[in-house]
Amino acid sequence: MIKWARRVKLWQIYRFYHLYALGIVDSQLLEEIGWGFYARAQDVITVVNAVKKGKVPCPNCGHTVLRAKHEWYMHRERARAGQPKQTCSGCKEAASWQTIRDSLRTKPRCFTCGSLTKWRFAGNEVFCTACQRTWSWQQYRKSVGYRKWLPCPACGRRVRKQEQTSVSHRGHTKLQWERMDRSSRLHERLRCERCEHGFSWRWWKDQYKNENLLVGNVEVFEDFVRQWPTLREAQSQVSAIDSLLHAIHARGSLSPALVDSCEARVKRTLDQIAGC
Repeated sequence: MIKWARRVKLWQIYRFYHLYALGIVDSQLLEEIGWGFYARAQDVITVVNAVKKGKVPCPNCGHTVLRAKHEWYMHRERARAGQPKQTCSGCKEAASWQTIRDSLRTKPRCFTCGSLTKWRFAGNEVFCTACQRTWSWQQYRKSVGYRKWLPCPACGRRVRKQEQTSVSHRGHTKLQWERMDRSSRLHERLRCERCEHGFSWRWWKDQYKNENLLVGNVEVFEDFVRQWPTLREAQSQVSAIDSLLHAIHARGSLSPALVDSCEARVKRTLDQIAGC
């Protein structure tokens, strides 16, 4: 059996922010919440990598075992890398249109002036303090998907989408993953090259069942895992936790991955914290 990190208790988050609003920083609670989120976020990343990228950690020694899907994933990523890149006229950063979209869904910028937006918890909205524009989170995400002009994620200057030329897939030999049917994919046998431990993908998949570890947007978890171990000052640690809570508050479906409570209760509690 694979042991996953425990989720952070909702009462811990509420108590910390209640005291924080009074000017009291409970360092013990801060450490428990921060490292609790860190361990849980690592588990989320592990599951997402296994499911979407085909990189499965061996349950015996932890060595990465590659599913047939990994070859298909890398083939798709190479195809994406060939997409035209948009270069920002301001900061000269170059990125594919999909990368720009994904970045804005993680760290929203105002469509009008390019400034980083703020979260308005109670209404599940993002708003720009510079030009006073407001969008519901659902409206903002949808708008990112169809706009021809978007703010550069690095500097905020507007970037125009380049039209993509169609790519022919004639002559493409089907990869092993593409030749496998649903049952074959589920029952795929895996073996670790390091310790020679054998297991099935179905067995590994059952290990995260009912654990709420598979999410659609893993970038917010990756950002937190990169940042948290390097933070030493209490204020910077609180800011990192704030950003993570903002993300799960805006996208309620992420909350069960980190917090030991239902989505509705987490949302109500974060609304209360926002009003402190």
